[in-house]
Amino acid sequence: MIDKVTDPHASLQTRRAIAGLQALDELPGILADCIGSLDGPPARLAAIIERSACLSAGLIRQAIGEGIDLIQSGYSIRQILERMGQQRIERWILSIRAFRPAIKASNVPSRADLLLHSLAVAHSARRLAEACHDGPSPDLTYLTGLLHDIGKLATQQVMPRAFVAICQQAQQLGQPLYLAEKDQLDTDHAVLGRLLAIQWSLPQVMAEAIWLHHSPHAQVCQDPLLARLIVVSDILVGSMGLGRSGSFDDVELTDQMARWLDLDLDLLHAVCRHIGQIWPQLEEAMAGQDTRWDALSELTRSRACRLASVSERLSEQQRQADANAGQLRLIKELVGAVADAHGPLALAARCAGIWQHHYQTARTCLVLAPLRVSDPVQIAIIGDLGGCAEQLVEDRAAAQLVREYASRPFTAYLADELLEQLQDWLDDQWAPGRTYWVPLALENVGIGLLIFEVNYPIDPDRFADQVESSAGIISRLVSLATTCQYHQQLAERLAAIRSDGPRQMASSRPDIYQALAEVASGLAHEMNNPLAVISGRAQLLAETASDEQVQKACQQIHQQAQELAALLEGLMAYAEPPQPHRHKVTVDQILEEALALTRQKLASQTLDIVLDGPGKELLLEVDSAQLASALANTIVNAFQSYQDQPGQVRIRIQRQADALSICVIDQGMGMDAQTCAKATLPFFSARPAGRQTGLGLAFAERLISINGGQLRISSQPGQGTTVEIELPLALQDRS
Repeated sequence: MIDKVTDPHASLQTRRAIAGLQALDELPGILADCIGSLDGPPARLAAIIERSACLSAGLIRQAIGEGIDLIQSGYSIRQILERMGQQRIERWILSIRAFRPAIKASNVPSRADLLLHSLAVAHSARRLAEACHDGPSPDLTYLTGLLHDIGKLATQQVMPRAFVAICQQAQQLGQPLYLAEKDQLDTDHAVLGRLLAIQWSLPQVMAEAIWLHHSPHAQVCQDPLLARLIVVSDILVGSMGLGRSGSFDDVELTDQMARWLDLDLDLLHAVCRHIGQIWPQLEEAMAGQDTRWDALSELTRSRACRLASVSERLSEQQRQADANAGQLRLIKELVGAVADAHGPLALAARCAGIWQHHYQTARTCLVLAPLRVSDPVQIAIIGDLGGCAEQLVEDRAAAQLVREYASRPFTAYLADELLEQLQDWLDDQWAPGRTYWVPLALENVGIGLLIFEVNYPIDPDRFADQVESSAGIISRLVSLATTCQYHQQLAERLAAIRSDGPRQMASSRPDIYQALAEVASGLAHEMNNPLAVISGRAQLLAETASDEQVQKACQQIHQQAQELAALLEGLMAYAEPPQPHRHKVTVDQILEEALALTRQKLASQTLDIVLDGPGKELLLEVDSAQLASALANTIVNAFQSYQDQPGQVRIRIQRQADALSICVIDQGMGMDAQTCAKATLPFFSARPAGRQTGLGLAFAERLISINGGQLRISSQPGQGTTVEIELPLALQDRS
């Protein structure tokens, strides 16, 4: 005879033990099947999980914790898996422990026995729910039936000795297990199951059905029919004597049980027959699952190796992301240096300092290759403590050497072969074996050398990979600054040419054109390709950069490069315009085309223009496009003389013997004699700096002159300006 436990604290101690349980341990074979199915379709993994109360309880807990609505998922294991995502599922599966029995005793149900009983109850509950009118969801009923004995599974796991004693008492006395539990623990697995369901935040209807699955008459729950379905299903499976659940009482189906569900008893027997038919399959699926430790070990090892590989790859990606973020910060600083530096040497010093700080190098210097070998080599030196010095080396051999080294393939070179030259240039010694250099080039054109000392060993190839993007940015910025400086020098040369005055300009105009052609050719050679690269790369960087300041700086670089290119194009067109394609054309046709161009240039269709005089039908033998462009430039200049105020421009046409005179007359601000004498000089403009390029009238005079004509200007301050264009008539219109 088994004595009843008299410890008044048994129930409290049991509840505390169960409350500390975070998950139900799974059979090693089922766990191995889950791990092996992680890479397969969700339906395959769902079929494994929905056969196990341990896995199903864990999945529902995970889903609720991640905010997945079970009602929207229809209580479907497959839909829950699809909403969770692969990584979360994998993390959850790999966190489950395998069940290893602490005690083995005969006539005591094993873990597999309990899971098999729960699975049979779940199948029975689904069949009965499908037969009930307005009953609960079959999937909800199936899961509730599968989980109805989680309290029993928890007791077996947490209190194995007590579980054995309870089962032995139930066998000796022919009792249902829950009565023996009350004798031994002063509670039962239905109460403990409800405790776990509440602790794991399972749906309330499930928790109540688990709690009441031995109380068919209970009405204190949200869904009494769900609870009665689980009660009847548990009795139905028990009445068939299938498997071992720990209960040893004799039960049978009755009409009363059928009435609980508002069903016929025959239907209950039909469900019994169905369970009997699928029972062999359920047993076969569960057979041997408690002994497949080798399979679990191998799958776990394989998965661990794979996860280690993934972790290593993710770590490398994180390192690369951190490196890229650092590069973006560096690029932002380098681009920001443009606003603070005036001239290529000052910019080189700023870039070298930023580069030194970012890569933690010691002494660093940036050697600039001159655009011409006759120019000096410019060097910016940043000391160990950040102090800056500048040096100019006027040596053709040095310039040639820097150009040659800067054009080499990009990598980090040991600078031992450069140390002697570096000492001559800087009158200072650099450490052999610790001094390196990287070439700075743009489209295979050498820009300079970045030379640096290091206080730590480096892998040249790996270091080159790290610094290549920043070196490219420095190359582009320094190239742009050098080109701008060169352009400034050319502008100064042109200003010197203009300052010689109109008398010398008129007497030596062919020489001036030749000089301008040489300047334009030099600009084209030195600037066209770098400008195209700088403009394109700046535009690309502006489109991809996430920082607004970097975007703005790149857009400014792109805009300035475009303006330089346009200026270069205008200068070349002035110095070497295309030879005119002469053909006979009426004055009226030229005027019509010129006025259309004027409206386009001024972005206005309503201009106050007065045409005066006969002769529009006279013929000229000129390049009509060139002459229309020249006349349009002259008319635009006349309108601009009103300084953004409305005004009238009069065009007077007169025949003078064998020539035609076209006068463009305005009543604008006018010019004094000195300004009037310089009006046709290239890059001269009486308007504020930054408004115009100063090529309008100069370009007009150039085009008129190559078409055999002349341009004369007369003007008085405050009384307006008259620009006279004289052109020879075609032969048949001459007198």
